[in-house]
Amino acid sequence: MPARQISEITQDQQAAWGYRVRYWWNPVLWCLEQMGVHLYSKQRDVLNGVARHRKVVVPSGHGCGKTFVLACLVLWYLFVRSPCKVVTTAPTVAQVKNVLWGEINSLFQERLAGHTMYAGVGTATMKMQKSP
Repeated sequence: MPARQISEITQDQQAAWGYRVRYWWNPVLWCLEQMGVHLYSKQRDVLNGVARHRKVVVPSGHGCGKTFVLACLVLWYLFVRSPCKVVTTAPTVAQVKNVLWGEINSLFQERLAGHTMYAGVGTATMKMQKSP
């Protein structure tokens, strides 16, 4: 099969490439521009750390925004680095399902529902459904 010519690249493919280039290493910018989320400095450190390193440790107490920043991180991965699988864990199933995925769902519904997700080439729309 002959190599594709540059002129054969569709507008969707160009948009997907530009989207990935802009946000691949910058989840903080993605959160700001795509979700309108302003993060405080430690939250930015966590997001940037995950974008650049294989392992990131986040020691902290209660009520300091860990779940929120993790929800932002999951959505960034799904929208920017797809196709991908994002594995989430917590001490209990209830915390994963109700707390973390509740936050992910809330952020998605409030800020991203209907957005275009660039998956490789072309576009796809992501929808989240409530479990029965």
